[in-house]
Amino acid sequence: VMAEILSEFVPFHKTPRFATWSSGSPGEVFQKMTAPFRDCVRTGCSAIGVRNLVQGVQVEDEDGREELFDGVIFAVAAPVAHRILSRWGEATLVEKAVLPRIAYTTDRDSSMA
Repeated sequence: VMAEILSEFVPFHKTPRFATWSSGSPGEVFQKMTAPFRDCVRTGCSAIGVRNLVQGVQVEDEDGREELFDGVIFAVAAPVAHRILSRWGEATLVEKAVLPRIAYTTDRDSSMA
């Protein structure tokens, strides 16, 4: 049932082919990925709240500062994204239903290798 609901939001049948790098630390991969727009990427601060506004996306950091952005990309675990979205009640019904229930495992499906 959840797959049917999610398929409206996530095009599982159109999975894109992702580019990969054969080696490198997570930091090196991040640098390569963000090189084209490095001046637009903020790192080294923790977002604790996100609010959608007409003008853009307001982000509150751990020091209580609020700043407006065009958009936000969450590079965090699902439960953390849920906590950030829930601070100001911004989580959608699907996010509320899915994000806190995502479980992580070290097992891998051999068909995905």
